[in-house]
Amino acid sequence: MEFLYFIFIHIVFLLPSFGYVSKIKTLDKKPVLSICVAYSMSLFVFMMGGILEYAIDIPAGYLTILLWIYIVSGSFLFIRDRSWKQLISARLIIACFLLMTLLPGLLLNLTLISTSDSSYIPDPAPIENRNYNVLNVKVLNFAHTQANDNYIPYRQAQFFQNNLDPAKNSFIEEWDVNFFQRTILMGSVTTSFYNLLGDQTPIPYLWSNDASDNDRTYVKFQIISHILNSILIFPAFLLIIKFFGKRTAYMTLPFFVISSFFAYNSIFSWLKSLVAFFILLSWVFLLDKQPRNYIYLSGLAAGMAYLTHDLALIYIATSGLYLLIKKRYFDLFRFSSLAILFMIPWVFVSSILYKKPSTFIYYPLSLDGIPKTNDGRQIIREFLATSPLKIIWVRLNGLMYLVTPRQLLFPNEKPLPTQIWALGIYSIPGSLGIGLMFAFFAGLIKRIPSRKLFWFLIITPVILTTIMFGNPKILGSLHFSAALLILMMGYSIKSLLSFEKIGNKLVFIILGVNVLYLLYFIGYSFNFKLSSWINNINDVVSVLGIILVIGFSAYVAMLISKTTDRKLNTQKDFTSF
Repeated sequence: MEFLYFIFIHIVFLLPSFGYVSKIKTLDKKPVLSICVAYSMSLFVFMMGGILEYAIDIPAGYLTILLWIYIVSGSFLFIRDRSWKQLISARLIIACFLLMTLLPGLLLNLTLISTSDSSYIPDPAPIENRNYNVLNVKVLNFAHTQANDNYIPYRQAQFFQNNLDPAKNSFIEEWDVNFFQRTILMGSVTTSFYNLLGDQTPIPYLWSNDASDNDRTYVKFQIISHILNSILIFPAFLLIIKFFGKRTAYMTLPFFVISSFFAYNSIFSWLKSLVAFFILLSWVFLLDKQPRNYIYLSGLAAGMAYLTHDLALIYIATSGLYLLIKKRYFDLFRFSSLAILFMIPWVFVSSILYKKPSTFIYYPLSLDGIPKTNDGRQIIREFLATSPLKIIWVRLNGLMYLVTPRQLLFPNEKPLPTQIWALGIYSIPGSLGIGLMFAFFAGLIKRIPSRKLFWFLIITPVILTTIMFGNPKILGSLHFSAALLILMMGYSIKSLLSFEKIGNKLVFIILGVNVLYLLYFIGYSFNFKLSSWINNINDVVSVLGIILVIGFSAYVAMLISKTTDRKLNTQKDFTSF
């Protein structure tokens, strides 16, 4: 049943909106860019469906009918205009995308056996009669964290569907987390999809003893997350083409599919990779001067990125700084105006109407972990009383935590197995995968040619992040770096291909190293208790699926290596071959 829903979500997210987008002349013969715009349109439509139902109390049935009209009419246009031909021309990248969405589900379907010293629950302390044998708790144990950030958008959907009041009803009070702790996109989109098929979320937590959901809606939430956290592959492909050419872009595809970093983010079901989708798409439009009105689309994408997660402000500021340096003042005004237009309603409702502003503004002042919602004045007092040298040291320590493979440099800080696992999600170089990490450093040593803009888009977010969140207890690579990792992956592959005679062989070797790291990552995530999989048919099927995903990734790399540059470069639409 879950697989049918997986197919349904894929169809509904892409095909109807693609039917509408295919009518836009400026996107003609640009299937990958059209796919990006189609997903953006779908997300906006479904977001508004969830918001309108909740904010102005429109009966869910009316909005559901409107959504079905949107889906059916768009699908009709898709079939009538034969828009599927454009998708066929982009079949290779779409195939990689589908496998990228499949891998997290296969991993989550495996049996996880927790140990007494590595068991995580969503409550600060165990509570009697709570049901901790639910999928959300399994996600926490897979991720090896008690921080239940991934539950926040699902909890928002519970509030939407059950008309709960953020001012009166408890959100996640045990952790002092309110409804406005995260922006609204994922919760509202999920609500619209629940309404489409008549699904109803429970009011209490999923792990409460009186919750009767049996993971039914949470599984669907996970599927939506896996898909939305994978669509970044499309603008990533276009941006890598812009900086490094088609061969590099195609060669990067299999590394997306088997990335432990992106799989982790998808399973944890927060939307950091979806933020990267909108940021990368914003950059694609921002860096393309023809047609000129792309700057409006860039601003819209940036605004959607903010509604996905407020950490997008780091990248929005990077884009604004780029326009300022280039003296594109009118473009800066248009870009900023549209981005701010998306931010104002959320900031007004959270900060003024409900008086529950985000703790985001306190992050630069917090010197010891994530700030709480009720200790803002105390944070300010402690910051003002702190030595400037200590503040600088905290920032430098945070910077080194992000930009170096610290877990390898200081292996004794934690047990070695934990250090190797943490390298792939907390360190920016390590998040590339062990193989690509060394390829990236090799490119730096070899001084692979790259545009100044490339380094600007990587270094600026890191500097802004260090200023904003310069504390290792607050931020790691997994929280914000998905967008800049895309560029680094392209650079790493380019450095391998620069070895003309052995470039393709090096790509295969590095792909193999990244696969080995993925396998280690899986083993660690499941506490290396894998023997039970042999006797469970679901586990056997999932393992075979993972093997097929890895095998297809190797096949794609082989296919690209055998394709001539002439054949790649003669494709006018940047996507097919």
